[in-house]
Amino acid sequence: MQLLSGKSTIYFQGAYSGESNLDAESVKDTLEIALGRDENILLERRLNKELSAEQTFGSKVKKELHREIEVRNNKSHPIMLELVDQLPLSDNRDVTIEALDIGDAKKDKDSGKLTWELRLEPNSSKQVGFSYELKYPESALVYN
Repeated sequence: MQLLSGKSTIYFQGAYSGESNLDAESVKDTLEIALGRDENILLERRLNKELSAEQTFGSKVKKELHREIEVRNNKSHPIMLELVDQLPLSDNRDVTIEALDIGDAKKDKDSGKLTWELRLEPNSSKQVGFSYELKYPESALVYN
């Protein structure tokens, strides 16, 4: 089938979803189209404060942070989902970040990207999590 490059109108589940540009010159065998947020898939990311801790040793601070992500499939059929998060990164030599537990996520060591491949049955949810240790001088401005 021959496709022409140009503007395309996207309809998803019978409703107008938006517009995109179609690149027919792409050499890929798969056409990727962003359809926007699916309101039947819910995600909640939170810090588990009960498992997280902070210690100060002189002028050094050490934090252990535990993140939890819950994904819920409210659709009437199973879905395959690629869930992506990231460990924090620092370009400051005085700030170190070390992964403690990433569960069954695949980790890209350069970017800190964590990826889970999930299969969710209809009206079900799954929870994944990861934890890391953050060490920095008390004087450093750190966001976590």
